[in-house]
Amino acid sequence: MFSPWGVLSSGLLTRAGRLPFSQTSEPAIRLDTTATYSDVDQLRRYRVGDVISGGLTWTRPVRLGGAQIATGFSLRPDLVTFPVPIVAGSVAVPSNVDVLVNNVRVLSREV
Repeated sequence: MFSPWGVLSSGLLTRAGRLPFSQTSEPAIRLDTTATYSDVDQLRRYRVGDVISGGLTWTRPVRLGGAQIATGFSLRPDLVTFPVPIVAGSVAVPSNVDVLVNNVRVLSREV
């Protein structure tokens, strides 16, 4: 469900019949329920409910219940959040610039 105040999402696991060796008789199991509000002006995302923490490349995400406030640079795709190489200079006579990557020319321009 979504509205101007955010998004409410919930997951459910259900089955059509009884499994022969099942220990539970419940027809449905609630998984995650989360209310999310994204503030584009502040680049923040607020979550309440069942959340999954953001894991790094060498760690594992953790499931927890409660509240989470996170910076969401993905809310503004026009922002550049990584270094961008810049090459500047001047020439006295017309010249060509060749850019090689792994000994393969990927760009050639007159300057």
